[in-house]
Amino acid sequence: AKQVLAGVVEMRLFGLLVATFVLGAAVAASLEPVIIVPGLSASVLETRYHKKTVPHVFCDKNVDNWKRIWVRATEMAPEIIDCFLQTMGPVYDGSSNTYSNCEGVQMQPHDFGGLEGIYSLDPDLREKTEVYGPLIDYFVKRGYKAGETLYGAPYDWRVTAPDVNAKNGMYAALQTLVEQAVNRTGQPAHLIGHSLGSPFVHMFLATYTTQAWRDRYVGSFISLAGPFGGSTMATEYTLCGMDWRVPGLSKSHIRDLMRNMGSAAWMMP
Repeated sequence: AKQVLAGVVEMRLFGLLVATFVLGAAVAASLEPVIIVPGLSASVLETRYHKKTVPHVFCDKNVDNWKRIWVRATEMAPEIIDCFLQTMGPVYDGSSNTYSNCEGVQMQPHDFGGLEGIYSLDPDLREKTEVYGPLIDYFVKRGYKAGETLYGAPYDWRVTAPDVNAKNGMYAALQTLVEQAVNRTGQPAHLIGHSLGSPFVHMFLATYTTQAWRDRYVGSFISLAGPFGGSTMATEYTLCGMDWRVPGLSKSHIRDLMRNMGSAAWMMP
């Protein structure tokens, strides 16, 4: 498959449109920093864990060092996928309205602040799993540099929700990244949100920051296909599942995972 995820929008057109807009606003001699906030399933995730129980005897109970789990083709092999599903599946607590990992599991986005966590989902299949690669390449060709004027802000898209992002550290991490980018360049930052990344950024700006902070650090917020009114695809994910074109990952797997994800509830119409 040319794409790993059916829901990933073709980013080449977005790259041309957005880069043209931002470059037009940037100071020629000193490019204004750009921060890309990805959509649902478009952040590479890493995990480590110490589990008490596992689905099969061949599933690892203990992983001390961070390893990539989303996406890694070997995690989707028959039977082994049960180990993957246990690790990836979030837990919802109705009493506190929070989402968390299953017991003993830690999860984090890969290369926060860099670009490797959003360029492609599987470095071993880089070209076939490109997500924001074409957009990043467009900026780089025009002088933007990773970690200096161009940043990625991947996040754990499984457990993100408007009521919990301030509690789980996601908004704090984004705020720090914006401040670092602005302090480094002396220029306001432009935040690009795609799909779920758009309401993520919007809620961050509207509920987590002050007007004085926004005036100082934010040049613009650019939303690409932001589902502010919800998405019918989220309903389909949750009720029926959807083929994300990840070999080994079935529609029923997606359905079962999405039913406990904060992101799915957030994107409901």
